[in-house]
Amino acid sequence: MDLRQYMKQPHRIVFATILIIYIATIIATFGDYGITPDETGHIRYGESVVYWYTTFFAERSVFTWTNTYLYGGLYDAFSYIAARLSPLDLYNTRHLCNAFVGLLGVIAAYRIGTLLGNPWIGCLAATFLILTPRYYGHAFNNHKDLPFAVGYLWSLYGLIHGLKYFPNRSRTSISGIAIAIGCTMGIRVGGILLLLYLFAFYGLYLLIQTKTTSQKSLITQGLLQMGYIAVLAYGIMLIGWPWAQINPLTRPLQALFLFSQFPITFLNHFDSAYIKSTENPWYYAIKWLIITLPEFVFLGWVAGLSFLIRNKNKIARNTQTLQMVLLATGALFPLAYIMLSGASLYDGERHILFIVPPLVVLSALGVGALLQTTIKNLKYATLAITGGLMLWTLYHTVTLHPNQYVYFNHLFANGLSTASQKYDTDYHDNSYKQGVRWVEKNMPSSQKIRLASGTSSTFYLLDHNRFTHVQNPFEADIYLISTHQEQHRAVPGEVLHIIKAHNTPLLYIIRPDTTYAHQPLFANSNNPYFGLVLGDVYKRAGKIHQAMSAYQNVIVYDFQMAVAHINIGRLYLEQNQIDKALIAFQRAIEANTQDATLFTDVGDCYVAQKQYSKAIEAYQKALYIRPYYIRALQNLANTYMANNQPEEAIQTAQRPLDITPNNTAYLQFLARLYVETGNIQQAENIFVKLKTIDAQAPETYQNLALLYRQNTQHDKAIQAIKDGITQLPNHTPFYFTLAEISVSQNQKQEAIQYYIQGLKQEPNNAPALRDLGGLLAETGHIEESIQTLKHATTLDHDLLGAWYLLGQIYQHQNNKNNAIEAFQHVLRLRPNHAGAQQRLHHLLK
Repeated sequence: MDLRQYMKQPHRIVFATILIIYIATIIATFGDYGITPDETGHIRYGESVVYWYTTFFAERSVFTWTNTYLYGGLYDAFSYIAARLSPLDLYNTRHLCNAFVGLLGVIAAYRIGTLLGNPWIGCLAATFLILTPRYYGHAFNNHKDLPFAVGYLWSLYGLIHGLKYFPNRSRTSISGIAIAIGCTMGIRVGGILLLLYLFAFYGLYLLIQTKTTSQKSLITQGLLQMGYIAVLAYGIMLIGWPWAQINPLTRPLQALFLFSQFPITFLNHFDSAYIKSTENPWYYAIKWLIITLPEFVFLGWVAGLSFLIRNKNKIARNTQTLQMVLLATGALFPLAYIMLSGASLYDGERHILFIVPPLVVLSALGVGALLQTTIKNLKYATLAITGGLMLWTLYHTVTLHPNQYVYFNHLFANGLSTASQKYDTDYHDNSYKQGVRWVEKNMPSSQKIRLASGTSSTFYLLDHNRFTHVQNPFEADIYLISTHQEQHRAVPGEVLHIIKAHNTPLLYIIRPDTTYAHQPLFANSNNPYFGLVLGDVYKRAGKIHQAMSAYQNVIVYDFQMAVAHINIGRLYLEQNQIDKALIAFQRAIEANTQDATLFTDVGDCYVAQKQYSKAIEAYQKALYIRPYYIRALQNLANTYMANNQPEEAIQTAQRPLDITPNNTAYLQFLARLYVETGNIQQAENIFVKLKTIDAQAPETYQNLALLYRQNTQHDKAIQAIKDGITQLPNHTPFYFTLAEISVSQNQKQEAIQYYIQGLKQEPNNAPALRDLGGLLAETGHIEESIQTLKHATTLDHDLLGAWYLLGQIYQHQNNKNNAIEAFQHVLRLRPNHAGAQQRLHHLLK
């Protein structure tokens, strides 16, 4: 198409201009957005999906990431590969990728608007979606909900477009539908809704067609095409979902069931109250949409409804009507299901973000329909009001940057400043990056600053030449903390700066100082669950009693708050108060908590009480929830050993190796079990394998030498250590181990030489000096022995063995005073030392 032909289609120029402006904005601003709490987990999951393939399904760490393996990893794997190829850093690459995925959603909105209206309505739909602040903000760093929303919209486009001339569609056309649906399901299994739409609407269309024609063969052809789409989409879903690949027929359904039943308990700030996500009111989802969608979207719905009412007799019952109903179903059916089922939602509208784009497109179609009216005044009024509202929203989008995802409309929420008093705002920690940049710019650079924050992601944002990231906020020079759940009230101090959006605080930058504790900002909280925040802070600070008290305050308010019981139980467990820990854990279990870490903690309690059968049962419950939870597997194996069940122990210890067969830590663990159970050959085989996997791991040589020594194969033990020295000549413990082996073979001169070699690299190793001093004395080098032992006691004044050896040497030399002094020192360290008592008694006669 030449330029003149292109100019005859000005809507193309308009749409291209929209895209160019959007792309330019993405490139200019993607680096401004913060790291979300889930982002690092997504990175690791994407990496493990890639390893699943590059190791030919041998590397199975993909199954160990909490419940992440229940999601498809298609997008996470793609973004991980992009990050490996990109010259940008890891997080900025992901944010750029995510923003361009958001751009694909805008193109899908244009396509649907054009298909169901005309190209100008398509441009309007694209513009509407760009100007929807929540969609725009999520596009930069929401790595699960936004890609799913875009895939969902493209899938709806494919289904809507595919209805035209169905079932006489080309293989390419129906393959495109399958690819869109498969990619969406490969991000989140909930995309299986799209297959429901496929069979419902395409089946209905077939029924309509066969009633109006005599072509019964259409049914067969249509069913075959629907089956082809479903099978291909399902296969594409599996590509990025290793966990489902193990059992493709049952595991996706199992994941759906687990997510629908999983009792997630998060706190929501909703309608001025703090409520648990499992106790949301039925209208939670719809209200979040009402208060966060921009005003022009509501205008579009009213316009569309007005158009339908005015033209109800003119609306034809044709394919386009069915297409419109399909789009509306894609927007409204999930919302209706959520409202009726009482699904557990949290973090505002995040989990229903996928229905926002179709709702916005419906709005654009409504405005477009009204603009086609023959009533000029109505047309101009619609155009003026819509344009004004779009400009109004554009102003808020720009002035909120980079916090567009905390937008609230003015029509129903009265803007961010008012809404922030009633609803969650920066739950994704986006503002922390702004806080870090402020600190970098405004704090002195002459000394290294200790910085703590409410999220671990801050670590990746810091210039580590200037900052040290610390866990305890009370020991920090600077503390960054979000206003989410009123976290900013937990650590008192001087407020240096506040990151705001529309004059609404999102993040506080505080210099910790307890003298500010009685100021209103820190003394009061409206959150009855604030003890969870406070308890976590005190726990990080090592203030156990304060943490315990904070968690107990939560239980006084809500006895069914399982996480408070769990935290109390873990504090008791750390203090070895096992009975109290078990009581707390049992209360959490009674609150219907399905948490593998909780049952593992219960198992640890029973192990401490030597109730091994109960411990085994608890660990097995943990592994039912998370089959590849490594801590539960290792603790279960150890418990089987303690319960005299060696075969079960070894079988359990082998299970982590089904996930990562070359994991050196798991191999070392299994080898130790083989040693304990007398399976010497199997242990030796593992240690030999470990040497080939990682020749630079010193513990392999040490453990192999220990194995040989236990079986009196001293020559092999020496050779194992010498092999280690070949690989790691500067690893000092090798020389001391060789010395110990030489001593056990009565090769004292060789042992002395090995100690001397080791002490050349580690001259201040007091225990080695003590042992060398003893050998020197035994071989007649008395003066060297005395000097060596004195050096050892100088380095470690409490080294009892060195003092006792000195006393013996002095007594043998008839150096009575020095001998008395040495033995007296031994008795100060250990008053009941029988040898020192006897010798001192003899000397003092």
